[in-house]
Amino acid sequence: MILAAVKVSTCYSRAKLIIFELMPSISSSFEYDIFISYRHNDNRSGWVTEFVKALQEELAATIKEPVSVYFDTNPHDGLLETHNVSKSLEGKLKCLIFIPIISQTYCDVKSFAWQHEFCAFNKLAKEDQLGRDIKLGNGNVASRILPIKIHDLDAEDNAIIENEIEGALRAIEFIYKESGVNRPLKLTDSKHENQNKTDYRNQVNKAANAVKEIVASIKNPLPHARRITTNEVPVRPEGNIKKSIAIISLLFLLGLAGYFLYPKLFVSSNLGAIDKSIAVLPFVNMSADPEQEYFSDGISEEVLNLLAKIPQLKVTGRTSSFYYKGKNEDLRIIGQKLGVAYVLEGSVRREGEQLRITAQLIRTSDGTHLWSETYDRKLEGIFKLQDEIAADVLKELKLKLLGLSSLPVTKNSEAHNLFLKGNYYFNKADIVKAVDFYQRALKFDSSDAATWTALATTKFLIASNNFMHAEENFLVAKRCAEKALALDENFSDAHRVKGLAELFDFKWDKAELEFNMALKLDPNNSEAYRNMGILKSTLGRSNEALNYFKKSVELNPLNFFNLNGEGWTYLSMKEYEQAANIYKEVAELNPGAFKWFMFTLYLYSDQPQLALKYLNELGIPEGDDKIRALAMIDYLLGKKEKAIKMVRNTLGRYHDSNFDIAGILAFMNEKDEAFKWLEKSLQERFRIIAIKQDPGLANLRGDPRYVDILKRMHLPLE
Repeated sequence: MILAAVKVSTCYSRAKLIIFELMPSISSSFEYDIFISYRHNDNRSGWVTEFVKALQEELAATIKEPVSVYFDTNPHDGLLETHNVSKSLEGKLKCLIFIPIISQTYCDVKSFAWQHEFCAFNKLAKEDQLGRDIKLGNGNVASRILPIKIHDLDAEDNAIIENEIEGALRAIEFIYKESGVNRPLKLTDSKHENQNKTDYRNQVNKAANAVKEIVASIKNPLPHARRITTNEVPVRPEGNIKKSIAIISLLFLLGLAGYFLYPKLFVSSNLGAIDKSIAVLPFVNMSADPEQEYFSDGISEEVLNLLAKIPQLKVTGRTSSFYYKGKNEDLRIIGQKLGVAYVLEGSVRREGEQLRITAQLIRTSDGTHLWSETYDRKLEGIFKLQDEIAADVLKELKLKLLGLSSLPVTKNSEAHNLFLKGNYYFNKADIVKAVDFYQRALKFDSSDAATWTALATTKFLIASNNFMHAEENFLVAKRCAEKALALDENFSDAHRVKGLAELFDFKWDKAELEFNMALKLDPNNSEAYRNMGILKSTLGRSNEALNYFKKSVELNPLNFFNLNGEGWTYLSMKEYEQAANIYKEVAELNPGAFKWFMFTLYLYSDQPQLALKYLNELGIPEGDDKIRALAMIDYLLGKKEKAIKMVRNTLGRYHDSNFDIAGILAFMNEKDEAFKWLEKSLQERFRIIAIKQDPGLANLRGDPRYVDILKRMHLPLE
């Protein structure tokens, strides 16, 4: 059966009816408005038929005029059946919009759908009166090929499509993803279980809106509009905003939530994109020297940091943006996962003192390139150039730089270069090298608040992983933060790090003041939100902590510390299902973190067999950590004396975390020994701030010794 064309209308009695009738295209020069192309195997389950029906209903509710859709329910699917395109099909291809259902089998160069539909339409559209790519009413450009993607593609298939269309594949995705799952999204699928977090009805609506936008532009072309040829980039309006605003190149990968939340994870989250929101992807290093990667990364970070200072603009944090470095991910998917409406990407080529930087702004909803520019400058003009790039982006987003306080950044080129190298190694978790470069940078310019703040953050990180010298490094970090604020009291991140110093001094009110100041100066500071979550959790205000952790996730959804904070807060509240739901999202991205958390969750929810299952899957090497984990499981299984003996035989190692040991002993109800280790942790002022949150300490709460520790820490009592 062939539905040669479909006109959707409605009438109402007791029920809503859909009536199909033959009709021509809204343009007299074309046979149909929409042509649906697909492989026959992809409709064996009826998926394509259901999609077409849903799209027809959505079009009827979206576009005032009836829209004709060609959809062959029994298409020829192989060249063995026919080696020539029939005249009837050739006529049907003369449509306004071509919608291919892109699957794992669609990109078969021998198939009928690929050669006689996709490639044939691509050729016809380039040659007809409209051209394949048209200018929309808002001045942007869209292709009349509107792909619907139902599978993640192999790299080879993706290359076949992009080679044919001579550009990146920008598709509306109907993909359901779980670990090991790659199938078409269904109406009945829950977006909360789907790793892509897409909703079927919303995706259909996106497709209908894309059709509406193209149809409206064809019916009402822009004045003096002309056909746009393949590979042509829309002309950017003349004129640049050029303002001299100093830039900081400091945005750190790791935060401090992990200081007491020991499982680490890396997770995606799908948030609804707001109109004024952007992610700055890492600029590609196009220099002949691969060692210049630190420089291209640094340019990306500095532009990101300047954009993050705009109160009206949501800017995704560095961790999430840089997660896509070197990955050929569809920008629409990036937009969905990061919850942003726009993406800025580009490249950096450095040859001696000469720079060439390209940048382009892309709308994630449909992959439209809104603006692109190439900048040729001398290295000495790098600071002004970064200002210029950020200003040009803001101009396209109709935002202004006015009213911002200046950002600290050294004007010494050698210090700046060393600072960028420090950031590069910090983000690679090579802390020793990072400290070395920061200290060398300060020898060239000791007046740069950004470098002092970077060094402070690094020292805090060292303290969190070096139990023997924690207090010493915390003191150094505090002095560095104070030095940064003395140089620039309006530097958001310096206030954030100073707040951490107050946190570890148990000065809760002062810490809150510093975190609030950091957020006032930089509303996109996801780490400040996370640190505020730590503070609220420390004070026992779990619901408030959750709100701050959720905000940190919204701004930086692929930062594992942000999700870690949220997940562990749920765990401390015994909201086990909510905690597990957060961590299930990271099963594919970081299976180790997921398994460790599930082990812990089942341990504290008294399900030893499930805890053992995840512990075995982790494959922890033989040693103290594994012995203690097995001991806790044995304790739940009733083998208490054996479990306690196993733990005691591992105590006193140089690398032990006093707080963690206290938690294990408290779990086994060995209160006297647990309090001895808590006292050691209190002296270190390390991890002890999680005393009200850690579920392992539940047996100690209510004990007079526990209350005494809370009083000495100036914490509210239970």
